[in-house]
Amino acid sequence: NWQVTDEPRLLHHLLRENPQDWEHENPFHAPPSELSDVPCEPPNCPFIAEQVALLDTTLQGRVDVRSRNMVIRRLVWQEAFSIC
Repeated sequence: NWQVTDEPRLLHHLLRENPQDWEHENPFHAPPSELSDVPCEPPNCPFIAEQVALLDTTLQGRVDVRSRNMVIRRLVWQEAFSIC
């Protein structure tokens, strides 16, 4: 993910957790020239687009849907289930 290479905090975490992927001694080591392509099938959603938009709007009014905190992410799911 090129965004990770541009974000020092994320890159530091990546390198700390995956030391085997880092060549400390190679000053010419660069990120890969291309990223892996991982095709994914979209999930079957039982809602129409308008219902998804309403759910998104309602959730945004109740919880911080942009948070990366896992406790908050769990709360987002709990709120979504309570709305549905």
